[in-house]
Amino acid sequence: MKRYWKSKKEIPKKTPTTMGKLLNLMKADVYEVAQRFWELQTLVNKPIGLIFSMILVWRIIGWPSFVGIAVVIIAQFINFLLARVMMSWETVRRAATDGKWSINQRMRF
Repeated sequence: MKRYWKSKKEIPKKTPTTMGKLLNLMKADVYEVAQRFWELQTLVNKPIGLIFSMILVWRIIGWPSFVGIAVVIIAQFINFLLARVMMSWETVRRAATDGKWSINQRMRF
């Protein structure tokens, strides 16, 4: 029963959020929302165009066109891996930006 009721000693203290972290989060969130609106048409048009083009090429060339389709699938997988690498770089960049904002706010006051 004791594990359900934590005493005040067991609750870890939260560190206050710095102005740099808050501004960086707000900037990133606004950018992400705007990015989704910019890419909405692309997210719909590109897959539909790819499907229609694969059907057309298959009807014109025949079964050898599946080699090209395999190349497209492999390219998408490589794109996925590169996106993961870029996400890790972005995480490092945001941490550096948080630190920079924090230092700027301390020096200002």
